[in-house]
Amino acid sequence: MTVRFGRLVRRGGLALLLAGSLAAGGAAVAAGRRHRATVALAQLVEAARARADLLEARGDRAAAARALDEALAGPWPDAADPEVAVPLRSALLGRWARLRLDAPGAGAAERAAVKARIESHLEGMGTVHEDAFTARLLAILGEIHEAEGRDDQALEAYERALAINRALLQKLLDDAPPP
Repeated sequence: MTVRFGRLVRRGGLALLLAGSLAAGGAAVAAGRRHRATVALAQLVEAARARADLLEARGDRAAAARALDEALAGPWPDAADPEVAVPLRSALLGRWARLRLDAPGAGAAERAAVKARIESHLEGMGTVHEDAFTARLLAILGEIHEAEGRDDQALEAYERALAINRALLQKLLDDAPPP
């Protein structure tokens, strides 16, 4: 083994060996960091939802919405797995939107604030993420457009939500074992 290693060093292969080792180690560190960031986000969402549930059960919907708003406003690390982070953020945003829109006396200003936040989230994704929580956001956006009398935009949002849900359902059917 010493002879082979010596030949590798003489031929300039040590740099390749070190580069390969560092790349493998770097990939492992990146994977570990991604995992930790994803777990941290999942725990943040779980705690924020539990807090909002308790506040809503006490009858304080405004405080429940604020609890979710705080979680949404905090930093969301780019290191987290986007296949998990985007649906988590969409789930929190959907719950926040429902609390705000379903509050007694919610009007045009409330709808505008919710619409702006949902649109910002959807635009921040780049391409629309195909998960049930994003579909729910699109349906909520459809409701807002409908309430504003913007039927064409409402129909477009509902169709986008339906398309995502149909694709998810088809994937589940395709992946199901035969009867």
